[in-house]
Amino acid sequence: MKILKTFVLLFAMIFVLSCNSKSKELEFEVTVGESIFRVETMTLDNGFGYTVALNGKKMISQTVIPAIEGNHYFKTREDALKVGQAVLMKMLKSSELPTITPEEIKELNIVIE
Repeated sequence: MKILKTFVLLFAMIFVLSCNSKSKELEFEVTVGESIFRVETMTLDNGFGYTVALNGKKMISQTVIPAIEGNHYFKTREDALKVGQAVLMKMLKSSELPTITPEEIKELNIVIE
């Protein structure tokens, strides 16, 4: 439990530090050993998306809300970042490709229209 509390605190600190007022994009970064994982939001014509990169190499580029049927775009940068962070946390826990479920999208309070 203490590790979880430490992780949540670290997560919150990184999130606050990563919100750069000069840039409208949001980002989140985690260093594990010598590996740097980074989630960044991106502006699209119809909303927002996110990318996940490892040591500067893009691994995932998500332009629509995953796990939801149809092409639904993230309405806010914050929603895109929340899902990107959830994907990254899954990547760190397992070597398999991360998947997000409709239930997880709902738990993250992602706005879908």
